[in-house]
Amino acid sequence: MYRDPHVIFPVLEEVAKSVNPGLLAEFKEKICVKSNEGYEITVMSILRFSVASVAAFMGVDKDAVYSRRKRLKNKINRSGLDNADKFIKWLG
Repeated sequence: MYRDPHVIFPVLEEVAKSVNPGLLAEFKEKICVKSNEGYEITVMSILRFSVASVAAFMGVDKDAVYSRRKRLKNKINRSGLDNADKFIKWLG
């Protein structure tokens, strides 16, 4: 089986978009402007990937995923977006 993340992630992204049409695009545009890392973690969180799975997919350890999620939640909280609570919920 082919496991290149650059091939697999677009498929995961399409599935996540079907769960929340439009909202994921808003998240990417307003929160993850400079980094795709937060966006990738969010997509995998929407699809209920475990922290271990996210870490393996991204090639980092679990502590790095926890840290990135925390930074992302803080950024969302500071954003003042109307959908901030939904975005936070995605991240668990």
